[in-house]
Amino acid sequence: MPHTSLRLSSFLAVCSFALLGACNEVETGNYGLVEFVPDECGQAFCDLDDRLAVDGTTDVYINGTDGHAVDDLYIRTSSPWIAEVVDEDTSTLSPRVTLIGNSPGTVDLLAIDGWGTVVDYVTIEVAAPDAIEVDVLGSAVDGPHAAVDTDDLYFVTAGTELDIDARALYDGAHLLGNMQYTVVIDADIALNVREGDALSDGTFRFTAPSGEHDLVFATPSASRRVHFSVK
Repeated sequence: MPHTSLRLSSFLAVCSFALLGACNEVETGNYGLVEFVPDECGQAFCDLDDRLAVDGTTDVYINGTDGHAVDDLYIRTSSPWIAEVVDEDTSTLSPRVTLIGNSPGTVDLLAIDGWGTVVDYVTIEVAAPDAIEVDVLGSAVDGPHAAVDTDDLYFVTAGTELDIDARALYDGAHLLGNMQYTVVIDADIALNVREGDALSDGTFRFTAPSGEHDLVFATPSASRRVHFSVK
């Protein structure tokens, strides 16, 4: 399937106000025939110019430029060992897939017709996280501070509700994709996590119990330890 390496991008952002203002940047394929749109990427703003995280997932759907139909196309990748389609929905006028990053590198997202011809494509990059950023928000929180044996130190008033948001980074930039983190917490924090919140997606709330507590987020390539001193 020969195709050139020229990249042409459309900077039109598609926003869904039903999803709390979530926005997606439309990227026009190199042949100018298909628009590739990331969605459900783990961030409020989805942009294929951001690197997809290894082990991160994002949806991508396609539309035709100038109103052309694309319901007979499907989406694949040129190098499944770098990123691959793990789920798809071809029942709509805008075919949609879920991608997962498998290993670092560049890969083409291909819009393919029933004859196996590449109708259009865009190139994305996949990267393994080299750092994790953890935001801690609350009404009585002092930090982050540098400290020995931890990455971030926070002083917190007992009973404060804390919102935790972990995000994977590479080279200082946020990575695209819903992540599943390994999370290590102590029993006291675990007992105070808001009911229904999933720790592994990196976003949850808990009520700070008195004492000294560690919270660790990890992927196979990066980790971050946060210490809470609660009084």
